[in-house]
Amino acid sequence: MILDIDHFKKVNDTHGHPAGDVVLRELARLLKAAVRTVDFVARYGGEEFVILLPETGGTHSREIAERIRTRAAKTPVTLPDGKEISFTISLGVACYPSCGKAAADIVDRADQALYIAKQSGRDRVCLYRETS
Repeated sequence: MILDIDHFKKVNDTHGHPAGDVVLRELARLLKAAVRTVDFVARYGGEEFVILLPETGGTHSREIAERIRTRAAKTPVTLPDGKEISFTISLGVACYPSCGKAAADIVDRADQALYIAKQSGRDRVCLYRETS
């Protein structure tokens, strides 16, 4: 899955880049706490993260993604100036081998699903298989 912080630019523009860094660190902590030890969490770029869930099918991947989405929305972040803000995330999920056999295809399809999640209102999970 690929996930992205919704309206992250607004956080940086309104509260400054140190505040954005706090949000990124809090999300990274939340992601690591939400997955198994065999799963892999990494920052993919900017405000995007990728999570690899070995031997996890689409239904279970959706459950995990929804759990992460809900936790993010319910987790306030205390900024360096003491203010508390909340944030939401959108997630795109693609599964091997149903969405492709090559890693690049899986990433591309998860990214397409993320784009649809963003375009359909943000703060949601979209599975690639549901986009066809």
